[in-house]
Amino acid sequence: MTRFPLRSLQLLLLGFALTAGQTAHAGTQDYAQQWPLQADAQNGAHLLTLPAEVYANTVRPDLRDIAAFNAADQEIPLAPWRDAAYTEQSWRPAEWLTIPASGKPGAVQPGDDLSLRLERDADGRLRKLDINTAAAGSNTQSGPPDLLLDTGNQAPDAIKLILAPEQQAPVQVEFDVLASDDLADWHTLAPRQRILLLDDNGLRIERLQVDLPLTRARYLRLHPTGAQAWPTLQGIELRHTAATLQQVPLQNLSLQAEPSTGANTQAGTFDYRSTGRYPITQFNVELGANQVSALEIQSRATADAPWRTVGGLTAFSLRQPGAEPATHSPQMLASNRDTYWRIVSRPALPQAPVLQLSYRPDRFLVLPQGDAPYILAAGSRRAERADYPIDGLLASGTIQRDAAMLPVASLGTLETAGGQRALTPAAADEINAGMRWQWVLWLVLVAGVALVVWITLRAMRTPQK
Repeated sequence: MTRFPLRSLQLLLLGFALTAGQTAHAGTQDYAQQWPLQADAQNGAHLLTLPAEVYANTVRPDLRDIAAFNAADQEIPLAPWRDAAYTEQSWRPAEWLTIPASGKPGAVQPGDDLSLRLERDADGRLRKLDINTAAAGSNTQSGPPDLLLDTGNQAPDAIKLILAPEQQAPVQVEFDVLASDDLADWHTLAPRQRILLLDDNGLRIERLQVDLPLTRARYLRLHPTGAQAWPTLQGIELRHTAATLQQVPLQNLSLQAEPSTGANTQAGTFDYRSTGRYPITQFNVELGANQVSALEIQSRATADAPWRTVGGLTAFSLRQPGAEPATHSPQMLASNRDTYWRIVSRPALPQAPVLQLSYRPDRFLVLPQGDAPYILAAGSRRAERADYPIDGLLASGTIQRDAAMLPVASLGTLETAGGQRALTPAAADEINAGMRWQWVLWLVLVAGVALVVWITLRAMRTPQK
């Protein structure tokens, strides 16, 4: 009598059990688009900065529909990179001195007469200064005085003038910002700056802040270029920005208004749509000549979601002969990945402004595993990226926390992966078919176990010969 191959049957049933418990493996075909990912497994972890076209092909606000794969179509670790430090800005009061104007200050030339007398306090701060620079044989020019600031050891990146409460509109002063290390040689740091305070039928328009280029000069000098006198000042503040770890530069999107689809849209309301889930942190608008309006900025994630207010500003664009247009400053936002935007203007603007949105691209840490080529895939309603504990790896010190020390990964040309199918949720019949197949496997498994038990009992009862 030939015995049943019991060992073979047990192995077969074990394979059925493992198959029944498995879920479908997500691969590049579960994502709409893909790019070749240039990275070398021999160099360890790489840092990838997302280009705009990746944002344009994602559908999830949390970017979980972005994943990386190797040549075997196996998912490899990909996780968001977070900078170790973030930008922190603070305003600090500054003291200033007024010094008589003597024409536009600059480098002292041979033959010039220089008179310089200064006093400092115990901390080294400038307290009193008498300075006079005049070319030999020339007459001292009269005009509004210059404002002199001692910035100390930390250079500011912006100056804000605070007007006294009794100061009334209008105020318009144009000036150059000059810098110096020794109070004798001056160079122009920010030419043709302007502060203004206007009252347009009860609507207050003001611009009292001036942004500065990076400088290490200790002294700043505000030199009026016209005959306008300085307003009455209550104070001057300097803005200092804490250093950060290699933040990527801001990228800008310029959006044109689209036809409004709302039935009850009021005049002066303009709708916009961005091309992807960008992490917007700043907005601005471009107006036509000589326009002013109070703007409310709204956004929403989807076309059927309610609008929510995310910011606002008094926007203006004032043009004068022989001068640069005077405009408002950009406004900061909490990080916002909405794709639908709206501007509500009061009073209503006659034409739609250009909406400018600024963002810092997301960066991802990628660990190449397995054989190349590697692929970055994006855009899916069927799959999502796994959660990799990158933070724990960074905390261990195994990977450099300084972004500048990591190899850079880059993307190749856009290719189609799963296409439109990946953007369509799995149909109910596909899900049911999969469930039915798993039920069949489990029934086979139960029947196989019963068969093993029956064979074992029969073998135990059969006398050995």
